[in-house]
Amino acid sequence: MNAKATNGPTSPSSHLAPDMSQFSALGTQAVTSWMENGTAALGHILDMNSELTAWSKEQWDQGVTATQSLASCTNVTDAVDVQAKLVRTSVESSIRHTTNLLSLATNCLSAGLPGLRQIAAGSGTQRSASRVA
Repeated sequence: MNAKATNGPTSPSSHLAPDMSQFSALGTQAVTSWMENGTAALGHILDMNSELTAWSKEQWDQGVTATQSLASCTNVTDAVDVQAKLVRTSVESSIRHTTNLLSLATNCLSAGLPGLRQIAAGSGTQRSASRVA
């Protein structure tokens, strides 16, 4: 009853070392392709982050401008006009930035998918070969 059941490696550092056997089974060319395409995709993700930051700043600036304009309104009609302008510019900004983000996301997928396809094709071939052996 004092025996301990172990469910994995007992070495304290074994969880720190990644299992690279799956990567080595893919082959150097596939891993290199995957890394190159992943790096290219990451560049597009950074572009998307920049676009999101620009969109957020634009929305913030529009809100500050609208708040300043509302503070100087002397009647309800002026306040409604300021709010309508804010809604219109926010919607236009949202459409423009969303369109840009969709384009950037498409570029990101275009950069990343070829490497994933090559890996999938290579690993499928190697799996078939390993089953035969």
